Order: sequence, then C-alpha cells, then structure tokens
Amino acid sequence: MKSGDLHKTLERLRAALISYEDPETAAKIGQLQRKWDKRELTLAFLGHFSAGKSSLINALCGEPLLPSGPLPTTANAAIIRSGERRAEITLHPASGADRIAESESADDVQERKLTLPPEQMEEALARYCKDGEAYATVEIWGDIPLLQGGGAFLDTPGVDSTDAAHASATDAALHLADVVFYVMDYNHVQSETNLAFAKSLSDLGKPLYLIVNQVDKHRETELPFSGYRETVERTFSDWQIESAGILYLSVKHPAHPLSGWHTLVSLIERLLAEREGVLERGVRLAAQDLIDRHLSREREVRPSEAAFMDEREEETEGTAESSLQALQQERGELAGENSIVRDRLMNDIGRILDNAPIMPASLRDLVAAYLEASASGFRAGGLFGSKKKTEQERERRLEAAAADFAERVEAGLDVHVRERLRAFGRELGIWDAEWEAKLESALPRVERGWMSGRLNPDARLSPEYVMNFTGDLRSDALGRFRRAALEFADRLLESRGPRNAERLAELDGRLAAASALADKARRRREVREALDLREAKLAELLGEAGDLPAAELPAVEAQPSAPDVLGA
Repeated sequence: MKSGDLHKTLERLRAALISYEDPETAAKIGQLQRKWDKRELTLAFLGHFSAGKSSLINALCGEPLLPSGPLPTTANAAIIRSGERRAEITLHPASGADRIAESESADDVQERKLTLPPEQMEEALARYCKDGEAYATVEIWGDIPLLQGGGAFLDTPGVDSTDAAHASATDAALHLADVVFYVMDYNHVQSETNLAFAKSLSDLGKPLYLIVNQVDKHRETELPFSGYRETVERTFSDWQIESAGILYLSVKHPAHPLSGWHTLVSLIERLLAEREGVLERGVRLAAQDLIDRHLSREREVRPSEAAFMDEREEETEGTAESSLQALQQERGELAGENSIVRDRLMNDIGRILDNAPIMPASLRDLVAAYLEASASGFRAGGLFGSKKKTEQERERRLEAAAADFAERVEAGLDVHVRERLRAFGRELGIWDAEWEAKLESALPRVERGWMSGRLNPDARLSPEYVMNFTGDLRSDALGRFRRAALEFADRLLESRGPRNAERLAELDGRLAAASALADKARRRREVREALDLREAKLAELLGEAGDLPAAELPAVEAQPSAPDVLGA
C-alpha cells in the first residue's frame, strides 16, 4: 500500500470514530496515523515487573533512561526515542472523553504535556514513571544509536501487577506496538501467568519474540541447558504460543556465555532496517484491534442505554417480540371467539339443513294432491260434487300433507339441530336444565299455514308448479330452523360474556407488560442492527488486515548451547 493510501484510510477511520462519539479510539487511530507518517517502528517490551524489562531497555539505550530496580518501577507506558535529550510527560485528561476530544487540536495536546530538560530528567522520571494516576505516558529522548534507524522502544507496567491502572496503561499503549518482546525471568518461564499472557499476545497476530532473561542463574550441574531449552520450547508449543523466536539473555551479565545479547541487538537492527512491511502490517492490525474493541464496547453498552432491562427481562429478550405477537393473537381470538364459534356452529347446522331428507317423492305426491284440490274448478266427486264435500276433501289432503311434512321435519331437522345446539351449550360450559327448557320452545313447529299460506290461486297446476312449490316449502322450513338456531346460539354466547371479560382483562394486563418488554427488545435490536451496519462500514474503510502478506521477520540467530561455551 502506498504511504498516502494508508494515511487516508486512517484519516477516514478517525473521522468515522469521531462521528460515532468515540474520541478516545479516534485519538489512538490518530497516533497510528502519525506513527505511519514518521515510519516509526515501535518495539514493545512486556513482562513481569521483576523480569528486567526496564533494565533491558536501558541496556539497549546505552544509558539508564528508565528507573529500574527490584520493585515495580513503571506504572504507565514509557516511549523511548532517539533524539535531543529531553522528556515529555502527558497528563491524564482532566475530564475524560471531553478532554480527549479536545486533544485532537495541537494546542490542547501541548497544554497537557510537561517538558523536562536533561538536568531534571533522572530525578523527575523516577517519580513520573511510577505515577500512573496523574500521568498517562512518558516520552523520553536520548542519544540512542540503535534507534536512529527509525524506531522506538515501549516500556509497560508489569503484567502481573494487581493495580487496575497498570493493566489499563499497558492495554492503552499496546496498539502502538508493531513488534512485541515478551520478557520472562529464567525461573518463572513456565508460570501460568507468563504462559497465559504470552498466549494472548500470540493471538493478537503481532510479531512476537520471547526473551528469557537472567540465564546467568542457570546451573549446568543441575540441568543441562539443552534440556532446559527443550522444556521451554515444548511448553510454548503445548500452549500453542506462536513466536518468531526465543532469545536467552542476561541483562546483568550480557557477556555471559549463554547470553545472546548480540543476537538481540542484531535482530533489532534488522527489524528497523526492514521495517516497512512489519510497520504497515502492525498499523493495520492495530487499527483492526481498535475497531474490534470499539465495537465490542458499543455492543456491550449501547443496547442497555437504548433500553435498560433487568436480569429477568434479558433472559426473555430474544423472544419478547414473538411473545407479544402470540399474546395479541390470543387476545384477538378470544375477543372474536364468539364470532368464531358461532360461525363454526352455523356451518355444522348448515350441513344438517342441507342434507335433511324432508321432501321425498311420496311427500311431493301428497303436496301435489293438495295443490290439485286447491285449484279452481276442482270438485270432489266430479262436476256435480258439492261445495262442502270439495272443502272437506281439500282439508283432508292438506292435513295429510302437513302431517307428513311435520313428521319429516322433526325427524330430519328438529332432532339433529336440537342436539347440535345442546352440544354447543355444553362446549361453552353453561348447559343446564334451564337451557334445556328454553331449547324446548326455541325451534319452530310445522304448522298447516306453512303449506296453505303458500298457495297461488292464479297458478296453473303442472309438474313445474308442484316442483317449485315443494322446493319453496322446503327452503322456508330450512330458513326458519336456521334463524331459530342462530338466535338461540346468540343467547348462549351472550350468557357467558362475564367470564370472557375476566379473561380479556387478564390478557390485557399481560399484553401491557409484554408490549413494554417488546418495545425495549425492538430498540435494542435496532441498536444492534445499526452496529452491524457500523461494523460493515468500518471494515470497508479499513479493508481486511489479514489480506496483507505476513511480513518477513528476521530469524533469531542460533545461540551457543551450554556444552559449547561451558565445556560441560
């Protein structure tokens, strides 16, 4: 990638993070931008406070720029560069993010720094490096030939410190590291703290070198050095800690036969000479890590800011919106249950009516005989039949047809409709003797008038007229039963209203709570969806850091084994 391309990428990322109201991460992206512009390769030294990090850096610098000793001496990040001898102390912002945002201007940055002249450095640095609460970072310049090729050393608090501020200082500065040297005491290489932290550094993807310091403590008579080295390498392999190499040193006795001091110096010289690829990958990986941390914090905080949920609510957040829909459906069904069960009942009764055999051919013949007797010109006994005999014959035929029709309606309609209404009342849970008595008079009874009232005195007797008359008679009976059944069903449904009202009130209470929870879940979901879009945008701005080819790291030159140098 061209210099200007990465500069513009970082500038766009910084602007995006400011728009997302994360000035702290934006400021760190700005640091990466300036580091890239200066082509400054940062070599970070991490490890336990007693591992000798500060002493190692002082030795590499050629003078004691950092305070060192058997007690913790670094409480915040210290950056060492080659240049005119001086020190700059960066104060912690007075008011958190607001001051960090202000520090984007050069004037504000300057206001938050103290510059120490050479004559004050030794005494003042001993205090500033230990005060992690008042001071954020310490930057030191000195005549350091090893760093004149465009590099910087980064010293951090001990990783085993129990002070949260120390851990925060290490974490806050680690994004500047392009190459990490993890320093361990000879006697504590296999401690779980060392291995766990080394594993976390390996997982970051940054170039990692492991340094075993104080090899002057080794006693060949107790354990061959080759065996010690094999154990160390096997342990790191078992923990799946990937490194670019392991160096064995004695800062106190750099000329010790087992100390690879010159190997370390040569390695640093080669890293600085070939820094372009390592630096670009380091900056890209650091930017990616900052973005990941930004998104992780936002995903942890923003949903709760949008809608606070207690522990119980969080357990059901994932189903809140679907639960609300289910309750709404249940209430809708309950509110419309009368209509639903009413329709179901009438469908059943409709099938009973449609299939009722109440107008067979034999009944049609009786009706036809009645229609014949009711026609004008009909005379019982022929032309000379008396009017009285004619009327008697008409009445006899009407009685016969009506009686047969009544029997068929009772057998084909009344019995089945009555039983279905009785079953419906039981389904509703309200059927009793009182309803049984009401049902007795609820359905129609066939009367002679159903038939006689349909006569058309002007109609001409014919098969078509008989067919139409009997069809209309049947339809009339079905309609009467349909209306009566519907009316009785409505009376049944109306009587159970109070019970439904209680259920509706209970559902309304549950709906109110579910609606409030679903609203919270919706707002939190919308926040997460917005963060997904933000993640996609930031990924598009940066590109995939992993797409860069791995930088060719200088290998650690072979160090002499104990038999070679000790004559064991």
